[in-house]
Amino acid sequence: MVSYVVGSLNFAIIISRLFSLPDPRTVGSNNPGATNLNRYAGKWLASLCLALDACKGLLAVSLVSILNNLDHVLELQITAAACCVLGHCFSIFHLFRGGKGVATSIGALFAISIIAGFMIILLWLMGYFLFKKSYKAALFSFTLFPGMITCYALIMKSSMPIEIFSSLLLMIFMYFTHFKNIFSSFNNNA
Repeated sequence: MVSYVVGSLNFAIIISRLFSLPDPRTVGSNNPGATNLNRYAGKWLASLCLALDACKGLLAVSLVSILNNLDHVLELQITAAACCVLGHCFSIFHLFRGGKGVATSIGALFAISIIAGFMIILLWLMGYFLFKKSYKAALFSFTLFPGMITCYALIMKSSMPIEIFSSLLLMIFMYFTHFKNIFSSFNNNA
């Protein structure tokens, strides 16, 4: 519950209000996220938004790690991460409208595993280098991420079913949150 509320804090909207900017839900792509904020507020405020969104994912998962000294911490971390990302995408404070969850997911992944966090950042940077679009970089990175986790498990000779399954669910969720981008991309290329 706490993770969902933390995730519901939408920093694109908060930053826009603090700096007397238009509500991100009414300009650009109408998406209250860092990429849209970059379009009309610039790189500095978008970077601040991105960092704060990532930090809330990191915070939500870290709180679970600090407050729970249990055998099933990984499961609780993944649950906290999912609740935080859901809060970001479906904010209770903003009529269940939110961002797409990329930065919040990345922050949560860093809290769960620094290796997983660096994997997803590396994949995102590769995707951005290849496609020059934030949403394409996100889809590229979250599509390849389950394969990276599986390869890591094989190299470490470790069974990681929870991590692999969770990364697959995250990939599917990213396609869900980016559906409008995908649809627009197909219409523009048709």
